[in-house]
Amino acid sequence: MAAYNFQKRYAPLIESGQKCSTIRKRRKNGYLPRPGDVLRLYQGMRTKACKLIREVTVIEVEPIVIYAANGCADVALSGTPLRDGEVAQLAVADGFKSIKDFADFFNEKYGPSLQAYLIRWAP
Repeated sequence: MAAYNFQKRYAPLIESGQKCSTIRKRRKNGYLPRPGDVLRLYQGMRTKACKLIREVTVIEVEPIVIYAANGCADVALSGTPLRDGEVAQLAVADGFKSIKDFADFFNEKYGPSLQAYLIRWAP
């Protein structure tokens, strides 16, 4: 069973079932969840305030490429480019207020280009 850490701001969204996905790079040990895997979602891992948010079951894992700069994001999911409306839906589903917030977060954390995986779980 794998564990993922989330920022405090995402915990209520995960608890309520509003956030049912995360975008992550493959782990250094090569692990990538598969449908059916159970994940433990935490807030504050490796701290005294560590809290289990939920245990979830993975339903889908898709490769995602994000090009983020200047508050804009171009996204391809499983090799298919998403339209702006689809990017906006993805951003909101992942806990962001807008495409700009989504793009700024990924640009600051990973730079202008990210190859990762969209991991979805059952609500």
